[in-house]
Amino acid sequence: MTAPQRQPVPTLLTLSNARRPRRPAGARTALAVDPFTNHATAVALLEPLALVEQLSTGDLDDLKALADEIQTITETLLSNSQPPDIRTLNRFAEQASGTRTLLIQPDGTLATNESWHAPSAVVELARRIVDELGRLDPARLRHCSREACNLLFYDTTRPGTQRWHSESPCGLRERQERWRKTTAAPADASRTRHPTRSTEPPNSSLTT
Repeated sequence: MTAPQRQPVPTLLTLSNARRPRRPAGARTALAVDPFTNHATAVALLEPLALVEQLSTGDLDDLKALADEIQTITETLLSNSQPPDIRTLNRFAEQASGTRTLLIQPDGTLATNESWHAPSAVVELARRIVDELGRLDPARLRHCSREACNLLFYDTTRPGTQRWHSESPCGLRERQERWRKTTAAPADASRTRHPTRSTEPPNSSLTT
């Protein structure tokens, strides 16, 4: 079983990275796009999270406020500081209600089942983030090591040695750049030791 500190924190990362610049495939520069400007882009952002509650157009302002506070919280965690404010997160999270029931397993043993109800997508997001922050190890929350990327990631590897937010594109591009540098250095050194000889023929006009 994966230790709680190594379990993914997808909801936290989705809102933390929402407004960070990204470089689309084929683009030369990273672009900062605010996904909360309209309902369609906000829905697309949250789609991988498979929320139970649907995001409504009336949720956008609340979603922006939650995302702003989550970004502040993650930045303070990265700097080993105390978050300045968590009131927005708690205001939404406390609107979720949970129930716990007793189950009889097929083998006759007893187990508990916990289920949650949220009146809106923003409340559901806030409750998930509270759970994720409660088990999170701040030392595993990092910026991508690739200089051209500023996205956050959470290291879930056992040794805690992950460097990039994703193997593709950042891991692949980092290795490609390293390979170019290592192959270019010997070539430069070879040209220094053995200067290229002129291909022009020597001057043959001698005075007789």
